[in-house]
Amino acid sequence: MKTIGHIATLALLMSAAPALANASDEKALQTLTARFATAWNQHDPRAMATAYTEDGVVIDPFGKGKGRAGIEKSFGVLMAGPGKKSSTTIEITDWAPIKGGHILVDLAQVVMGLVGPDGKALPPTRFSIGCVASKAGKEWGFRYCHVGMLPPPPPATAARAP
Repeated sequence: MKTIGHIATLALLMSAAPALANASDEKALQTLTARFATAWNQHDPRAMATAYTEDGVVIDPFGKGKGRAGIEKSFGVLMAGPGKKSSTTIEITDWAPIKGGHILVDLAQVVMGLVGPDGKALPPTRFSIGCVASKAGKEWGFRYCHVGMLPPPPPATAARAP
């Protein structure tokens, strides 16, 4: 029942939004996403945190950060530990404007080079990220992001002989 309420709320927000955001908003989201990926690949938690608004929140499998300082601290722990030698690719898979001038953004991230608690390298790890982006002044930033780790794809099955 709770899920139905969340879907109804989301539908209401989206119905109150303009049908399309402008091309400059789409370009700004692409730039924001690329800036975050570059900061990740440089292992720079401070630059990673600047992709978020001052009051931003990120919740991911490695922790939670609130506000830029909290987000920087959270990413700092990740980059000093399991993500120390990691690299990433991130792409926008979908986005939609919502009421209040915000944009819902769906991202697909693949992280290579993570290490597990046992210190062993993990295979490339996929994440699905849902964000709300907001404009603070002239700049877009992620206001809230929830990151979910996706399971690895199933192993390929051997072709059966007819």
